[in-house]
Amino acid sequence: MQLIYAHHVLSGTGTFEIEPPSLDEITERWGRVVSNGWPWLVATPTTDLSRVLGFAYAAPFRERAAYAKTFEVSIYVGPTTQRQGAGRCCSTNCCTC
Repeated sequence: MQLIYAHHVLSGTGTFEIEPPSLDEITERWGRVVSNGWPWLVATPTTDLSRVLGFAYAAPFRERAAYAKTFEVSIYVGPTTQRQGAGRCCSTNCCTC
């Protein structure tokens, strides 16, 4: 996931980060999301569950009280899996690849 996110930091504008975060930082971010019970999903091919195609998560948009029920959803897929359906969710087969 860190490599996928680093690619998006270096090649896109959607992350609003300039330097890719370290593996430790990505691990900390993951821990913060899941420890609060918010979703963090990882897309893998069914034939190789160790291979990460992409990931998505939801976290609070802002920490201010007025935003308490407002979440931001982020979806990142690897550069070799873009436009192949890894980030898509359909009603009959949601969140599986």
